[in-house]
Amino acid sequence: MSDEMQAYHREWWENPERRDPRAMVFKRLNSYLRGRIPGGVYFIGEGTLPLKALDLGCGRGTITRMLMSLWYNVTAVDVDPVLLSQVHAPARNMPPYPRLMKSQADIRKFELVEDYDIVTCIETAQNLTGDELKSLLYRLWCHTRLLLINISNSRSIYSAWLRLMGWQKS
Repeated sequence: MSDEMQAYHREWWENPERRDPRAMVFKRLNSYLRGRIPGGVYFIGEGTLPLKALDLGCGRGTITRMLMSLWYNVTAVDVDPVLLSQVHAPARNMPPYPRLMKSQADIRKFELVEDYDIVTCIETAQNLTGDELKSLLYRLWCHTRLLLINISNSRSIYSAWLRLMGWQKS
């Protein structure tokens, strides 16, 4: 990822230092997601087995923390090392799970070596070409039972911000 694109991602993703109208969109999107993510613990007999989640394009970890609060063991993936360094587990006392693993990787090249109970790819897929997206979807299809993905379109606030900042042509 170019330095210019990394600067764009740091400016766009969950920038808490600014009062930003885009935060309202993320708040609604996150609320929508929370209502559709099943609990992350599988009960077997008297014990429990935490389920596994993969958060592709995790940014600063908003969705990662949401998944962990639902008791998923989460692998958080982002190409930007600065954003990935800011991903952390929810601040509270928890049993040995859920666990957080972080991986700095480009999702176009990320090697899926295990299966996940849920995969999220939120506000990320629109940065891929059509062929890259098809390749990613095929790889994910082989490794998950539930995929939550969104793709912003040319009329979205996301796209308007890209054009305003000069990162996307009209």
